[in-house]
Amino acid sequence: MDVDEVAQRRFVAAFSRLDEHQTDTEFGTWLFTIANVQFLVDVAQTKASW
Repeated sequence: MDVDEVAQRRFVAAFSRLDEHQTDTEFGTWLFTIANVQFLVDVAQTKASW
């Protein structure tokens, strides 16, 4: 998986959950949380495939 693919997966994950963003929270914090969770999922899947 290259950097472009990782970035695209994060963008798609965030875009598909855009309706969940609450206006009383910072967008950057929300976006970081989505990216972080996706990262943890990727790590878990990578470890599972070893």
